[in-house]
Amino acid sequence: MQIPPLPVAQRVVTALEAGGLTAAVGGSGLLVALGLADVAGDWDVTVDADAREVAAALERAGLTYRDDTIGGENYSTDVRFVVSEAGHEVDVLVGFALRGPSGEVERLPTRVSGHWQGLPLADPEVWARAYRLLDRPAKAEILERWLASRR
Repeated sequence: MQIPPLPVAQRVVTALEAGGLTAAVGGSGLLVALGLADVAGDWDVTVDADAREVAAALERAGLTYRDDTIGGENYSTDVRFVVSEAGHEVDVLVGFALRGPSGEVERLPTRVSGHWQGLPLADPEVWARAYRLLDRPAKAEILERWLASRR
């Protein structure tokens, strides 16, 4: 298994939770946690809150971050903070949202579905939808098969 260091992601999650916020790890980190992939390039942490609250929580924890919000064809997330620590990055997606095929914005809520290595895991159903919207069908199908096997 090849993943970025856990302590960086754990520190970000702890900071957000200390600020009274609910955070969840999604993306390839979720796939690794569920045993569906062996590699995660980075940690994606979603949180549904006001960006100022998120920034304040990160600052109180002494975490260095930058606003790296990107717009464009698919992305409609309110704010994307990138926390850099120990040579690794954690994407903090505030108000995670993507555009659908006809341009409508689809909010992808932060829901904790379990825990792994001290990290709260995002809802696999939400991330299956995110991967569909991002036109990453292989990852979406992996999560959809996993969900179907649990029903």
